[in-house]
Amino acid sequence: MKNNPKYSIIIPVNNVINYLPGAIESIISQDYNNYELIISDDSSTDGTAEYVDTLSHHAIRVIHTPKRMTTAEHFDWALTHAKGEWCIFVGGDDGLQPYFFILADKLTDIATTKNIRAIASRRAYFFWNGCQAEYGDKAVVYSAEQKVYVCNSKKEALKALYEKKDYFELPQMYTTSLFHTSLIDDIRKKQGGKFLTHEISDANMAALSTVYEKQYLQCEIPIGWVGTSPKTIRLNENFADLVTKDIPKVCGDYRLGSLSLYFWSALNKVFQFYPERVTYINSEKFVKKILPYVYLRLAKNKNFIQTDKYRYFIQTLKINNLSTKDVITKAKLITLSNNIVRFAITSRSLLIKILFFPWRCIRYILKRMPLLKKYFIQKKSGVYIAVTWSEQPDMTYAKAQQIILKLIHENIHFDEIKL
Repeated sequence: MKNNPKYSIIIPVNNVINYLPGAIESIISQDYNNYELIISDDSSTDGTAEYVDTLSHHAIRVIHTPKRMTTAEHFDWALTHAKGEWCIFVGGDDGLQPYFFILADKLTDIATTKNIRAIASRRAYFFWNGCQAEYGDKAVVYSAEQKVYVCNSKKEALKALYEKKDYFELPQMYTTSLFHTSLIDDIRKKQGGKFLTHEISDANMAALSTVYEKQYLQCEIPIGWVGTSPKTIRLNENFADLVTKDIPKVCGDYRLGSLSLYFWSALNKVFQFYPERVTYINSEKFVKKILPYVYLRLAKNKNFIQTDKYRYFIQTLKINNLSTKDVITKAKLITLSNNIVRFAITSRSLLIKILFFPWRCIRYILKRMPLLKKYFIQKKSGVYIAVTWSEQPDMTYAKAQQIILKLIHENIHFDEIKL
Protein backbone atom coordinates (compact mmCIF):
# COMPACT_ATOMS: atom_id res chain seq x y z
CA MET A 1 0.00 0.00 0.00
CA LYS A 2 1.23 3.50 -0.74
CA ASN A 3 2.61 5.65 2.07
CA ASN A 4 -0.02 8.26 1.29
CA PRO A 5 -3.25 6.50 0.34
CA LYS A 6 -6.12 8.34 -1.28
CA TYR A 7 -8.55 7.60 1.55
CA SER A 8 -8.20 7.34 5.31
CA ILE A 9 -11.21 5.55 6.78
CA ILE A 10 -11.19 5.91 10.57
CA ILE A 11 -13.31 3.78 12.90
CA PRO A 12 -13.10 5.03 16.52
CA VAL A 13 -14.48 2.22 18.71
CA ASN A 14 -15.45 1.50 22.28
CA ASN A 15 -17.28 -1.70 23.23
CA VAL A 16 -18.82 -2.52 19.84
CA ILE A 17 -17.82 -6.16 19.50
CA ASN A 18 -21.32 -7.14 18.31
CA TYR A 19 -21.30 -4.70 15.39
CA LEU A 20 -17.69 -3.95 14.41
CA PRO A 21 -17.05 -7.08 12.28
CA GLY A 22 -19.93 -6.07 9.99
CA ALA A 23 -18.67 -2.50 9.71
CA ILE A 24 -15.15 -3.68 8.82
CA GLU A 25 -16.39 -6.25 6.31
CA SER A 26 -18.46 -3.59 4.50
CA ILE A 27 -15.14 -1.86 3.74
CA ILE A 28 -12.49 -4.53 3.17
CA SER A 29 -14.80 -6.69 1.02
CA GLN A 30 -14.57 -4.09 -1.76
CA ASP A 31 -12.08 -4.53 -4.61
CA TYR A 32 -9.91 -1.46 -3.96
CA ASN A 33 -6.43 -0.96 -2.53
CA ASN A 34 -5.62 2.74 -2.30
CA TYR A 35 -6.88 3.32 1.23
CA GLU A 36 -6.03 2.78 4.88
CA LEU A 37 -8.48 1.61 7.51
CA ILE A 38 -7.54 2.95 10.93
CA ILE A 39 -9.33 1.23 13.81
CA SER A 40 -8.82 3.16 17.04
CA ASP A 41 -9.88 1.43 20.25
CA ASP A 42 -10.64 3.55 23.31
CA SER A 43 -10.25 1.23 26.31
CA SER A 44 -12.88 -1.33 25.31
CA THR A 45 -13.78 -3.95 27.91
CA ASP A 46 -16.12 -6.23 25.91
CA GLY A 47 -13.53 -7.98 23.75
CA THR A 48 -13.32 -5.30 21.06
CA ALA A 49 -9.70 -4.42 21.92
CA GLU A 50 -8.60 -8.06 21.71
CA TYR A 51 -10.59 -8.63 18.51
CA VAL A 52 -9.07 -5.73 16.57
CA ASP A 53 -5.56 -6.88 17.54
CA THR A 54 -6.22 -10.18 15.72
CA LEU A 55 -7.11 -8.49 12.42
CA SER A 56 -4.76 -9.06 9.52
CA HIS A 57 -5.37 -7.08 6.34
CA HIS A 58 -3.08 -4.97 4.18
CA ALA A 59 -5.19 -1.84 4.71
CA ILE A 60 -5.92 -2.16 8.43
CA ARG A 61 -3.92 -0.29 11.06
CA VAL A 62 -4.96 -0.75 14.71
CA ILE A 63 -4.18 1.85 17.37
CA HIS A 64 -5.12 2.13 21.05
CA THR A 65 -5.69 5.34 22.98
CA PRO A 66 -3.15 6.01 25.77
CA LYS A 67 -6.02 6.75 28.19
CA ARG A 68 -9.84 6.86 28.31
CA MET A 69 -11.05 9.76 26.18
CA THR A 70 -14.26 11.64 25.45
CA THR A 71 -15.82 11.12 22.03
CA ALA A 72 -14.39 14.38 20.66
CA GLU A 73 -10.94 13.68 22.10
CA HIS A 74 -10.93 10.18 20.66
CA PHE A 75 -11.98 11.32 17.18
CA ASP A 76 -9.40 14.11 17.24
CA TRP A 77 -6.61 11.79 18.41
CA ALA A 78 -7.42 9.08 15.86
CA LEU A 79 -7.48 11.65 13.05
CA THR A 80 -3.86 12.64 13.79
CA HIS A 81 -2.80 9.17 12.58
CA ALA A 82 -4.45 9.55 9.15
CA LYS A 83 -2.22 9.79 6.08
CA GLY A 84 -4.86 9.85 3.34
CA GLU A 85 -5.77 12.65 0.95
CA TRP A 86 -9.47 12.37 1.88
CA CYS A 87 -10.74 11.36 5.33
CA ILE A 88 -13.97 9.89 6.67
CA PHE A 89 -15.04 8.65 10.11
CA VAL A 90 -17.18 5.51 10.33
CA GLY A 91 -18.88 4.46 13.56
CA GLY A 92 -18.43 0.98 14.98
CA ASP A 93 -22.03 0.12 14.09
CA ASP A 94 -22.00 2.01 10.76
CA GLY A 95 -20.70 0.85 7.38
CA LEU A 96 -19.81 1.94 3.87
CA GLN A 97 -21.88 1.28 0.77
CA PRO A 98 -20.65 -1.58 -1.47
CA TYR A 99 -19.84 0.91 -4.24
CA PHE A 100 -18.14 3.42 -1.90
CA PHE A 101 -14.77 3.58 -3.65
CA ILE A 102 -16.27 3.77 -7.15
CA LEU A 103 -18.50 6.67 -6.16
CA ALA A 104 -15.90 8.36 -3.94
CA ASP A 105 -13.37 8.39 -6.80
CA LYS A 106 -15.95 10.04 -9.03
CA LEU A 107 -16.95 12.64 -6.42
CA THR A 108 -13.41 13.52 -5.38
CA ASP A 109 -12.45 14.03 -9.03
CA ILE A 110 -15.36 16.45 -9.46
CA ALA A 111 -14.53 18.20 -6.18
CA THR A 112 -10.88 18.61 -7.16
CA THR A 113 -11.76 20.25 -10.47
CA LYS A 114 -14.00 22.72 -8.60
CA ASN A 115 -11.49 23.30 -5.77
CA ILE A 116 -14.00 21.91 -3.25
CA ARG A 117 -12.73 20.23 -0.08
CA ALA A 118 -15.93 18.92 1.55
CA ILE A 119 -18.33 16.34 0.14
CA ALA A 120 -21.71 15.32 1.59
CA SER A 121 -24.05 12.53 0.53
CA ARG A 122 -27.57 11.37 1.25
CA ARG A 123 -28.07 9.20 4.34
CA ALA A 124 -29.00 5.52 4.21
CA TYR A 125 -30.03 3.71 7.40
CA PHE A 126 -29.32 0.30 8.88
CA PHE A 127 -31.14 -0.52 12.12
CA TRP A 128 -29.54 -3.38 14.01
CA ASN A 129 -31.74 -6.02 15.56
CA GLY A 130 -32.83 -4.87 19.02
CA CYS A 131 -33.85 -1.34 18.00
CA GLN A 132 -37.48 -2.23 17.27
CA ALA A 133 -38.89 -0.75 20.48
CA GLU A 134 -37.41 2.64 19.62
CA TYR A 135 -37.54 2.68 15.79
CA GLY A 136 -40.15 0.12 14.80
CA ASP A 137 -39.68 -2.93 12.59
CA LYS A 138 -37.48 -1.32 9.93
CA ALA A 139 -34.06 -2.82 9.23
CA VAL A 140 -32.93 -0.99 6.08
CA VAL A 141 -34.04 2.33 4.60
CA TYR A 142 -32.27 3.42 1.42
CA SER A 143 -32.96 5.97 -1.30
CA ALA A 144 -30.81 7.47 -4.04
CA GLU A 145 -30.99 9.86 -6.97
CA GLN A 146 -28.34 10.33 -9.63
CA LYS A 147 -27.75 13.97 -8.73
CA VAL A 148 -24.60 15.90 -7.81
CA TYR A 149 -24.52 19.64 -7.24
CA VAL A 150 -22.64 22.42 -5.45
CA CYS A 151 -24.13 24.01 -2.32
CA ASN A 152 -23.48 27.40 -0.75
CA SER A 153 -22.25 26.61 2.77
CA LYS A 154 -23.60 29.75 4.42
CA LYS A 155 -27.09 29.32 2.96
CA GLU A 156 -27.26 25.67 4.00
CA ALA A 157 -26.02 26.50 7.51
CA LEU A 158 -28.80 29.07 7.89
CA LYS A 159 -31.34 26.44 6.82
CA ALA A 160 -30.04 24.20 9.62
CA LEU A 161 -30.37 27.04 12.15
CA TYR A 162 -33.89 27.87 10.96
CA GLU A 163 -35.04 24.22 11.21
CA LYS A 164 -35.43 23.95 7.43
CA LYS A 165 -32.97 21.07 7.26
CA ASP A 166 -31.10 18.94 9.80
CA TYR A 167 -27.44 19.70 10.44
CA PHE A 168 -26.47 16.09 9.70
CA GLU A 169 -27.42 16.77 6.07
CA LEU A 170 -24.37 19.07 5.97
CA PRO A 171 -20.84 17.70 5.42
CA GLN A 172 -19.70 16.22 8.75
CA MET A 173 -16.97 13.74 7.77
CA TYR A 174 -18.96 11.02 9.49
CA THR A 175 -20.17 8.02 7.44
CA THR A 176 -21.84 10.21 4.80
CA SER A 177 -19.15 12.83 4.10
CA LEU A 178 -15.52 13.27 3.07
CA PHE A 179 -13.10 16.06 4.04
CA HIS A 180 -9.87 16.81 2.18
CA THR A 181 -6.77 16.67 4.37
CA SER A 182 -5.89 20.29 3.46
CA LEU A 183 -9.21 21.42 4.97
CA ILE A 184 -8.45 19.48 8.15
CA ASP A 185 -4.97 21.02 8.32
CA ASP A 186 -6.38 24.54 7.85
CA ILE A 187 -8.89 23.98 10.65
CA ARG A 188 -6.18 22.73 13.00
CA LYS A 189 -4.04 25.79 12.30
CA LYS A 190 -6.96 28.11 13.13
CA GLN A 191 -7.95 26.16 16.26
CA GLY A 192 -4.66 25.81 18.06
CA GLY A 193 -3.88 22.35 16.73
CA LYS A 194 -7.34 20.87 17.43
CA PHE A 195 -9.85 19.67 14.87
CA LEU A 196 -12.80 18.96 17.19
CA THR A 197 -13.68 21.30 20.06
CA HIS A 198 -17.26 20.21 20.84
CA GLU A 199 -18.58 16.95 22.34
CA ILE A 200 -21.46 16.74 19.83
CA SER A 201 -18.95 15.69 17.19
CA ASP A 202 -21.25 15.46 14.18
CA ALA A 203 -22.65 18.96 14.83
CA ASN A 204 -19.08 20.20 15.35
CA MET A 205 -17.94 18.83 11.98
CA ALA A 206 -21.01 20.24 10.23
CA ALA A 207 -20.21 23.65 11.71
CA LEU A 208 -16.56 23.37 10.66
CA SER A 209 -17.44 22.52 7.06
CA THR A 210 -19.79 25.49 6.68
CA VAL A 211 -17.51 27.99 8.44
CA TYR A 212 -14.24 27.10 6.74
CA GLU A 213 -15.57 26.25 3.26
CA LYS A 214 -17.65 28.59 1.08
CA GLN A 215 -19.20 25.68 -0.79
CA TYR A 216 -19.40 21.91 -0.74
CA LEU A 217 -20.35 19.10 -3.09
CA GLN A 218 -23.67 17.34 -2.44
CA CYS A 219 -24.36 13.86 -3.82
CA GLU A 220 -27.81 12.29 -3.60
CA ILE A 221 -26.39 8.77 -3.65
CA PRO A 222 -25.38 7.55 -0.16
CA ILE A 223 -21.71 6.68 0.34
CA GLY A 224 -22.25 5.05 3.73
CA TRP A 225 -24.65 3.39 6.14
CA VAL A 226 -25.80 5.28 9.22
CA GLY A 227 -26.06 2.44 11.69
CA THR A 228 -28.31 2.49 14.74
CA SER A 229 -27.79 -0.19 17.37
CA PRO A 230 -29.02 -0.83 20.93
CA LYS A 231 -25.65 0.57 22.05
CA THR A 232 -26.44 3.83 20.23
CA ILE A 233 -29.76 4.09 22.05
CA ARG A 234 -28.11 3.48 25.44
CA LEU A 235 -25.47 6.07 24.60
CA ASN A 236 -28.17 8.62 23.79
CA GLU A 237 -29.77 8.00 27.19
CA ASN A 238 -26.54 8.97 28.98
CA PHE A 239 -25.24 11.52 26.52
CA ALA A 240 -26.99 14.54 28.06
CA ASP A 241 -24.80 14.48 31.16
CA LEU A 242 -21.66 14.29 29.02
CA VAL A 243 -22.41 17.21 26.72
CA THR A 244 -24.44 19.60 28.88
CA LYS A 245 -21.26 21.21 30.20
CA ASP A 246 -20.09 21.72 26.61
CA ILE A 247 -23.17 23.66 25.46
CA PRO A 248 -23.28 27.43 26.08
CA LYS A 249 -26.26 28.32 28.29
CA VAL A 250 -27.69 30.64 25.62
CA CYS A 251 -28.11 27.58 23.37
CA GLY A 252 -30.50 25.88 25.77
CA ASP A 253 -30.66 22.52 27.50
CA TYR A 254 -29.40 19.47 25.58
CA ARG A 255 -32.59 17.62 26.54
CA LEU A 256 -34.62 19.97 24.35
CA GLY A 257 -33.61 17.67 21.52
CA SER A 258 -33.35 20.54 19.04
CA LEU A 259 -30.89 19.89 16.21
CA SER A 260 -30.95 23.60 15.43
CA LEU A 261 -29.75 24.44 18.94
CA TYR A 262 -27.07 21.71 18.83
CA PHE A 263 -25.78 23.22 15.59
CA TRP A 264 -25.92 26.70 17.11
CA SER A 265 -23.86 25.50 20.09
CA ALA A 266 -21.31 23.94 17.72
CA LEU A 267 -21.04 27.22 15.81
CA ASN A 268 -20.36 28.94 19.14
CA LYS A 269 -17.41 26.61 19.67
CA VAL A 270 -16.04 27.17 16.17
CA PHE A 271 -16.53 30.93 16.37
CA GLN A 272 -14.55 31.20 19.61
CA PHE A 273 -11.64 31.77 17.25
CA TYR A 274 -13.64 34.58 15.58
CA PRO A 275 -14.83 36.83 18.47
CA GLU A 276 -16.84 39.17 16.24
CA ARG A 277 -18.88 36.23 14.90
CA VAL A 278 -19.59 34.88 18.38
CA THR A 279 -20.93 38.29 19.35
CA TYR A 280 -23.25 38.28 16.35
CA ILE A 281 -24.67 34.75 16.65
CA ASN A 282 -25.42 35.37 20.33
CA SER A 283 -26.92 38.81 19.77
CA GLU A 284 -30.58 39.42 20.60
CA LYS A 285 -31.28 40.13 16.93
CA PHE A 286 -29.92 36.74 15.83
CA VAL A 287 -31.46 34.74 18.67
CA LYS A 288 -34.88 36.26 17.96
CA LYS A 289 -34.66 34.82 14.46
CA ILE A 290 -33.78 31.28 15.53
CA LEU A 291 -35.98 30.49 18.53
CA PRO A 292 -39.39 30.93 16.83
CA TYR A 293 -38.34 28.22 14.34
CA VAL A 294 -37.22 26.00 17.20
CA TYR A 295 -40.61 26.53 18.86
CA LEU A 296 -42.46 25.55 15.66
CA ARG A 297 -40.46 22.33 15.38
CA LEU A 298 -41.04 21.38 19.01
CA ALA A 299 -44.71 22.39 18.91
CA LYS A 300 -45.40 19.74 16.26
CA ASN A 301 -45.87 17.53 19.30
CA LYS A 302 -49.44 18.41 20.32
CA ASN A 303 -48.61 17.74 23.96
CA PHE A 304 -45.49 19.93 23.86
CA ILE A 305 -46.73 22.33 26.55
CA GLN A 306 -47.18 19.43 28.99
CA THR A 307 -43.66 18.07 28.45
CA ASP A 308 -40.32 18.80 30.10
CA LYS A 309 -39.11 20.13 26.75
CA TYR A 310 -41.49 23.06 27.09
CA ARG A 311 -39.95 23.87 30.46
CA TYR A 312 -36.46 23.70 28.96
CA PHE A 313 -37.58 25.95 26.11
CA ILE A 314 -38.97 28.57 28.51
CA GLN A 315 -35.67 28.46 30.41
CA THR A 316 -33.83 29.11 27.14
CA LEU A 317 -36.01 32.15 26.47
CA LYS A 318 -35.33 33.52 29.95
CA ILE A 319 -31.58 33.07 29.58
CA ASN A 320 -31.74 35.05 26.35
CA ASN A 321 -34.07 37.70 27.86
CA LEU A 322 -36.81 36.97 25.36
CA SER A 323 -40.55 37.13 25.92
CA THR A 324 -42.49 33.89 25.48
CA LYS A 325 -45.37 35.86 23.99
CA ASP A 326 -43.12 37.60 21.45
CA VAL A 327 -41.52 34.35 20.32
CA ILE A 328 -44.86 32.55 19.93
CA THR A 329 -46.29 35.54 18.05
CA LYS A 330 -43.32 35.49 15.68
CA ALA A 331 -43.80 31.74 15.23
CA LYS A 332 -47.44 32.30 14.25
CA LEU A 333 -46.40 34.94 11.71
CA ILE A 334 -43.89 32.51 10.23
CA THR A 335 -46.62 29.87 9.97
CA LEU A 336 -48.93 32.36 8.25
CA SER A 337 -46.20 33.36 5.82
CA ASN A 338 -45.42 29.72 5.04
CA ASN A 339 -49.10 28.99 4.42
CA ILE A 340 -49.35 31.92 2.00
CA VAL A 341 -46.27 30.74 0.11
CA ARG A 342 -47.59 27.17 0.06
CA PHE A 343 -50.93 28.38 -1.30
CA ALA A 344 -49.19 30.40 -4.01
CA ILE A 345 -47.08 27.42 -5.06
CA THR A 346 -50.10 25.09 -5.09
CA SER A 347 -52.11 27.59 -7.15
CA ARG A 348 -49.27 28.00 -9.64
CA SER A 349 -48.91 24.23 -9.95
CA LEU A 350 -52.65 23.85 -10.56
CA LEU A 351 -52.61 26.60 -13.19
CA ILE A 352 -49.71 24.93 -15.02
CA LYS A 353 -51.56 21.60 -15.01
CA ILE A 354 -54.64 23.25 -16.51
CA LEU A 355 -52.63 25.05 -19.21
CA PHE A 356 -50.72 21.91 -20.16
CA PHE A 357 -53.70 19.55 -20.05
CA PRO A 358 -54.21 19.57 -23.86
CA TRP A 359 -50.53 18.66 -24.41
CA ARG A 360 -50.76 15.89 -21.82
CA CYS A 361 -53.68 14.41 -23.77
CA ILE A 362 -51.72 14.55 -27.04
CA ARG A 363 -48.65 13.08 -25.33
CA TYR A 364 -50.75 10.24 -23.92
CA ILE A 365 -51.83 9.29 -27.45
CA LEU A 366 -48.33 9.64 -28.98
CA LYS A 367 -46.76 7.45 -26.29
CA ARG A 368 -48.94 4.57 -27.43
CA MET A 369 -47.93 4.75 -31.09
CA PRO A 370 -45.35 1.99 -31.83
CA LEU A 371 -43.08 4.23 -33.94
CA LEU A 372 -43.03 7.07 -31.39
CA LYS A 373 -43.09 5.12 -28.13
CA LYS A 374 -39.28 5.03 -27.79
CA TYR A 375 -39.11 8.84 -27.66
CA PHE A 376 -41.22 8.95 -24.51
CA ILE A 377 -39.30 6.47 -22.37
CA GLN A 378 -38.25 8.25 -19.20
CA LYS A 379 -35.26 7.31 -17.09
CA LYS A 380 -35.97 6.65 -13.45
CA SER A 381 -34.96 9.65 -11.38
CA GLY A 382 -34.34 7.71 -8.19
CA VAL A 383 -34.65 4.51 -6.21
CA TYR A 384 -36.07 3.66 -2.80
CA ILE A 385 -36.23 0.52 -0.73
CA ALA A 386 -37.22 -0.29 2.84
CA VAL A 387 -36.76 -3.72 4.41
CA THR A 388 -38.23 -4.77 7.76
CA TRP A 389 -37.01 -7.32 10.27
CA SER A 390 -40.27 -9.23 9.74
CA GLU A 391 -39.38 -9.63 6.06
CA GLN A 392 -35.68 -10.40 6.67
CA PRO A 393 -35.20 -11.69 10.25
CA ASP A 394 -31.55 -12.56 9.48
CA MET A 395 -30.62 -9.20 7.94
CA THR A 396 -26.92 -8.26 8.03
CA TYR A 397 -24.79 -5.59 6.39
CA ALA A 398 -23.62 -8.20 3.87
CA LYS A 399 -27.21 -9.00 2.84
CA ALA A 400 -28.12 -5.31 2.74
CA GLN A 401 -25.09 -4.75 0.47
CA GLN A 402 -26.35 -7.40 -1.97
CA ILE A 403 -29.80 -5.82 -2.11
CA ILE A 404 -28.36 -2.36 -2.72
CA LEU A 405 -25.90 -3.52 -5.40
CA LYS A 406 -28.73 -5.08 -7.40
CA LEU A 407 -30.81 -1.93 -7.03
CA ILE A 408 -27.90 0.30 -8.05
CA HIS A 409 -26.89 -1.78 -11.06
CA GLU A 410 -30.43 -1.54 -12.41
CA ASN A 411 -30.97 2.17 -11.83
CA ILE A 412 -27.77 4.19 -11.24
CA HIS A 413 -24.94 4.76 -13.74
CA PHE A 414 -21.79 5.99 -12.03
CA ASP A 415 -20.04 6.78 -15.31
CA GLU A 416 -22.76 9.33 -16.08
CA ILE A 417 -22.44 11.26 -12.81
CA LYS A 418 -21.52 14.89 -13.38
CA LEU A 419 -22.41 18.39 -12.22
